[in-house]
Amino acid sequence: MLDRTALASELLSETGIFLQSVSDHEVDRLRLCLDEVWGRHNFLANFIWNNEGNIDNQSKVKVNHEYIVAYCKNERLYPHAHVIAPDIEQESKLYNETIENSITKNGPANPPSEVLLPAGFPASFESGIIPPRDSEWPHLRDAVIVESGQLTKPARAYSGWSSRNLLDAFIANGCQPILDSKGLKTWFKVTHTGAIYCYKERKNQSHVLSVIRNVGTVKKTSGMLANMGFSFSYPKPVDLISYLLQFTNKDDALVLDYYAGSGTTAHAAIELARNGKARRRYILVDHGAYFDDIIRPRIRKAVYSPSWANGKPTHAHGVSHLLKYIRLE
Repeated sequence: MLDRTALASELLSETGIFLQSVSDHEVDRLRLCLDEVWGRHNFLANFIWNNEGNIDNQSKVKVNHEYIVAYCKNERLYPHAHVIAPDIEQESKLYNETIENSITKNGPANPPSEVLLPAGFPASFESGIIPPRDSEWPHLRDAVIVESGQLTKPARAYSGWSSRNLLDAFIANGCQPILDSKGLKTWFKVTHTGAIYCYKERKNQSHVLSVIRNVGTVKKTSGMLANMGFSFSYPKPVDLISYLLQFTNKDDALVLDYYAGSGTTAHAAIELARNGKARRRYILVDHGAYFDDIIRPRIRKAVYSPSWANGKPTHAHGVSHLLKYIRLE
């Protein structure tokens, strides 16, 4: 493993990521090898894949996880992956085009201060009046009068604020959007409750969790391969590898899998392209009979159709694909 990983390190780009699957029994020794190759400071995460459905009921402890260890060539240069964890529901606000949060925040780090909201300050509602108050935060020293979605006259608000500097910059900019320290378009509005909210344009959706769930199981993947006419003892789920292939933001990224096994990496790349999610080129490396018995025919079938039963496609939905292979003595 140390030898193979050392060779792989020469091929990885400065912004690339190295991922290796491993079980409980070897993860400690693998980490020592990878620390030596990549440097401990380039360790990114030890992902826990919750591989439900593959539990040995006779074992003393029912193990339902594996590890996927992640290192970078240069952890500082590796960007946030533009992908959301697969177990996040579609209704989650993470899928919204904007990020919104109340900036009312009281505590030792945010002592109360007064903000003057000028006439023309945006509101999240069309019209209405919020009377002065000191019974809840933020305190309103003046009535907030809104018409046509903005304040008609200045109003003072008193509270601790989590984004006071940005709010001041927004007001100084004539209540027009500004950019935060990450370059995100930022603006503010007062809501019908009297709270002031900060809004940011979400450039790229990124929410990667250290525990990976809802990406299929080995058992289901074995069944899928059986329907395609193949047999393999421990195939990785296509959805798992599809998720990992999106850990790079580079379109047309090149992925190297030097323990190709049943060819799941190729299958995952094909499905990403078919579904319009990403375009990934790949290099698979393996030895023995796997290539002729399963890898090449599986790729050909995956290209032709996403769905198979009893060795035959249930419907045709082919994608354009070019496969080149090289045999080495």
